[in-house]
Amino acid sequence: MEQGSPMTLAGKAAAWSSALTLEQVPAEVLHVAKRCITDLVGVTIAGSRDPLCVKTSGYALETHAPGACTIFGQLDTIGPVGAALANGTAGHVLDFDDTSYTGIMHGSTVIFPAALAAVEHVGGDGKRLLEAFIAGSEVTYAIAMLCATGHYFKGWWSTATFGVFGAAAAAARGLGLDARQTQMALAIAGVQASGLKAAFGTDAKPLHGWPGGGDRRRGGASGRRAGLSAPPTCWRTAEAFWPC
Repeated sequence: MEQGSPMTLAGKAAAWSSALTLEQVPAEVLHVAKRCITDLVGVTIAGSRDPLCVKTSGYALETHAPGACTIFGQLDTIGPVGAALANGTAGHVLDFDDTSYTGIMHGSTVIFPAALAAVEHVGGDGKRLLEAFIAGSEVTYAIAMLCATGHYFKGWWSTATFGVFGAAAAAARGLGLDARQTQMALAIAGVQASGLKAAFGTDAKPLHGWPGGGDRRRGGASGRRAGLSAPPTCWRTAEAFWPC
């Protein structure tokens, strides 16, 4: 059963991110977005040679559906979830991907692979990719600002816990979901958000570039596309991601 309204936090974020067009984006923001993408693609290609990423891409190719989505460092293409897994891990494995002290997190390595996979999955163009990446980035850093750094210092790995919202928004925009569908995608992301700093120093840390199992990497966007729902109030209630 679907409940809630566009007046929830998730609803407001969904209404804005689903309607974002490149024409609305200031030139300086577009410049920064392109720099973030260029930087991330570079470190992802470098990271794809790491033994962990060789294993991860092999696992993705073995266990995920075929498709038209890019795995950096590989000639093979794959379905969107597997591509996001491989590219998100490779983007973070060397720890040279961009860092934001809003929430203390690596944003692009979670957001861009989700955006790219979604856009390639539906045959979208570069304009849609930029729109998806910018929408996802703004949603991620907005919730990071709300939760602040206390979240990180309590032991949560904010790259995953905040990044999952950006992956949801980016994938939803890339897939062309409307505001209501995007709201549900963000809600599905919210009830699955996870990630612990206990992973630091192990292979599990770069795997947080792909937040968890199932479809979390694309933040529930394809789940919503298939008609699934979740509580839109999960962003802020007494038992929410950002409790009130």
